Amino acid sequence: MKQVINSIAIIYEHHDFILVNKPAGLDVHNKPGNVLDLLEADTQLRFHAVHRLDQETSGILVLAKTAKVTTTLQASLQSTQSQKSYLTIVKGQPKPLQGQWSMPISAKAEGRRQPAGLNKNRIEACTEYMVIEQTPWLSLLRCRLLTGRQHQIRKHCALARCPIVGDLRYGDPKHARLMTHKFNFNHLALHACSISFNYLGQEYSFSQKPPVAWSNFDFTYPS
Repeated sequence: MKQVINSIAIIYEHHDFILVNKPAGLDVHNKPGNVLDLLEADTQLRFHAVHRLDQETSGILVLAKTAKVTTTLQASLQSTQSQKSYLTIVKGQPKPLQGQWSMPISAKAEGRRQPAGLNKNRIEACTEYMVIEQTPWLSLLRCRLLTGRQHQIRKHCALARCPIVGDLRYGDPKHARLMTHKFNFNHLALHACSISFNYLGQEYSFSQKPPVAWSNFDFTYPS
C-alpha cells in the first residue's frame, strides 16, 4: 500500500483512478465524514465513486479522478469479463456447499421481516457462493455477484437461512450480540476481497484480506 489517508489505505494509484481499502462503518459519499470527503480534505482532489459498497461493508473500492474515467470504468465493471468477489462469515452451514442463489429480490433496502421485499418489486438477482471453511456454528463463504442489487449478498444469505454475522438489518440481533460477546466482533462480516476489470485494453486485478478483527474467528482467509 502506498499510503494511509484518514484511516483509508490506498491499495493502488493509476493516473486515472485509485483503489482504496474502505473500512467497515465508513460511508462512501453521502454521510458526513465519508470516503470522498476524507480523501479530498487531505489530497485536495475530488474523486468519483465508480461503484458503491454499503457503509457496513469493508474492502476494495474503485475511485476515478474524473467524470469521464468514471463512465469508462463503470462500463467495464458492468461487463461480464469483470469480476467482484466478497468474503463473508455467516451463521450456520449453507447447503449445498457451493452453488447459486437466484431468489428474486427488490432493488430497495428492506428488513429482516421480509428480506426479498414486496412481491411486486422483486427482480432477478443471482449470487454465486462457495463454502471455504466451516465450524459447527459458522461458515466462511466466497461470494460473486452476477447481478448488482442493493444489499444482494446480505438478502440472499438471509433468505438461505444463513444470515451474515453482524447484520443488524437482515440477521438476528441476538446472534450479533453473541458474536460481540464471544469474538469481540461488532461489524458486518462482509468484505469486498477481490476485483478484476479491463481499462483501456489493460487487465487489472487486485485482492485484499479482511480487517484485523476477522482474525478473532478460527478461519484461514485466502490472499
